[in-house]
Amino acid sequence: MVFLPSDIIGEIFLYLEKEYSANPTQLHRVIYSYTWINRNWCQNTIPYLWRKPFYSRRPSNNNNIKLRNSNKKIIETLLMSMNEKERKELSMAGFNLPRRGRSGSIFDYASFIKELDYFEMFNSIIDWILENHLHITNENIRQEYFYQKNIRNIKNDFDGNNIDRLIHLIMNMFKNHNTQINYLKLIPYNINHYIRDDNCYLLFVDQNYFKCLVENLKYLEVDTGFCDYLFLISLSKICNNLKYLHTFRDNVRITKMTQNYIKSQATILNSLISSQQNLESLKLSGYTWYSTLMDQSILTQINSLKILEFNEIDFKSQQQQQKIDCTLDTINLCTNLESLIISWCWGLGEGGCGGNYLNIQNFINNSQFPKLSKVTIKGLCPTALRKWAETYNY
Repeated sequence: MVFLPSDIIGEIFLYLEKEYSANPTQLHRVIYSYTWINRNWCQNTIPYLWRKPFYSRRPSNNNNIKLRNSNKKIIETLLMSMNEKERKELSMAGFNLPRRGRSGSIFDYASFIKELDYFEMFNSIIDWILENHLHITNENIRQEYFYQKNIRNIKNDFDGNNIDRLIHLIMNMFKNHNTQINYLKLIPYNINHYIRDDNCYLLFVDQNYFKCLVENLKYLEVDTGFCDYLFLISLSKICNNLKYLHTFRDNVRITKMTQNYIKSQATILNSLISSQQNLESLKLSGYTWYSTLMDQSILTQINSLKILEFNEIDFKSQQQQQKIDCTLDTINLCTNLESLIISWCWGLGEGGCGGNYLNIQNFINNSQFPKLSKVTIKGLCPTALRKWAETYNY
């Protein structure tokens, strides 16, 4: 077989990523099959697969099938890669560890990791514990277990402390193997399925012990309604070179928002956004707009922003704020924008600083975006703004 250089194999992987973009599980199966071609393919394939080892594999309708096992195998591989001191600590805590060969692991798997979905890793650890220590292999039994833990607060002899211990040791392993995470996702899902609300993500900034894992972070997706306030403030002091920032807040979990709460959320955003040196993509979802702080933060990135997206943003609050400049004026200053998306937001056309008719007309008349090629306006937005968007999409 003809030898292929690593860059050519990388191009093949990029093509396959596009081909299987809607089916990551199939993508991994296809690429994993290449490990059996020869040594050269294996040496290129394993680092690629371990670049992003954790991703959601659980089907949306999974009530009567066996627990997934792909991410469980990732946990097993990491456990086999641990040193003797780490394995001894887990054994003493009661963990049944997978056996490993005399020569240990062939690859330094942890060092390959670049993209980390933290809560998928957390869920994978729980799945591994459920199957290997509690012998739960059915999804219905899994759901009953979480119900007993969350609703009825029933304990067993293998409680959440061991989950914390395992997460800490895995993250410590990442640190010792010089793992450099450039993409971090901190958005929990199906939170009622977890044993409890996890807070081990605090280790990324706690006492700066694990900050080396994220100090070179380029892409961040974070649920600011779930993550601890001080964690996000601390993270903004460590990560100053983000290229992509998607901050999300789930409106479902918030029943009543006071002005102080709205301001505190805006303070978090202001800290995260303003601390960045060269932010290119900013996506904000699920917030009530506090213009004094939020417009100010966008102003710090007007020269670098290429993608700006607002999703389910309540601009109505600007009507109650004594502020001359409006958000549309701030957007107008982002002259390097290539993509602008305003999706299911409200308040842009209902008076006040959020965007009365005069503000909208001024925005349209004065807008100069020489690089703008994509504009998407969805939901209840003024007709004039919709027509302006259509001029960019032909």
